[in-house]
Amino acid sequence: MVKIVCIGDSIVEGEGDELGLGGWVGRLQHKILKNSKVGENRVYNLGMGMETSIDLLHRFFSEVLYRDPDIIIMQAAHGDSRSMLNDANKEEFEIGKGARLRSYKKLFTYLSQSNKKILILGLNLVLMNEKFKKSIPERAKHIESHNRGLKELCIEYKLPFLDPRDIFNDVKLEDFYVDDLHPNSKGYDLMFKSIYDKLVELKYL
Repeated sequence: MVKIVCIGDSIVEGEGDELGLGGWVGRLQHKILKNSKVGENRVYNLGMGMETSIDLLHRFFSEVLYRDPDIIIMQAAHGDSRSMLNDANKEEFEIGKGARLRSYKKLFTYLSQSNKKILILGLNLVLMNEKFKKSIPERAKHIESHNRGLKELCIEYKLPFLDPRDIFNDVKLEDFYVDDLHPNSKGYDLMFKSIYDKLVELKYL
């Protein structure tokens, strides 16, 4: 028996999947549960739209560990790259770097000391398109920086890391996205294949 918990934001939730298959998690669930006996295996989708790293930290200890998973797949929260107007009426990121680092360090400290099988995913690339918000270029820089920092943390804590930039490296992003951030069904197919292959490579499955 294997129990897998997937946690993250709307991309984990499967938003944008026009086939209604539940994104990459739904595809993983189908793969794991196919030909399984009733109750033999479990794949839980704990994706939630607008998630931040602080939300991840809180939900990890209340929702993930409650399910006692064998494998935890955690995708970084795009909510950290969401901007807002401060008191001076200037845009700033809703979750600052310091708060983000504190959240991930607490999570990674626990994960590195646990007996769980872990896979950390970075943030998906944002589609650079003129029809989307003016803040997209700034958000794209933030995501690049976030992924570099997350990869360094994973090295420090000896946790496997999968960078979505590598997943979408050789494709035309417009063909695999439904908007500026969320994959379409083809994009989720691509993510599922890379994630499943990584799980096999790590000998988790």
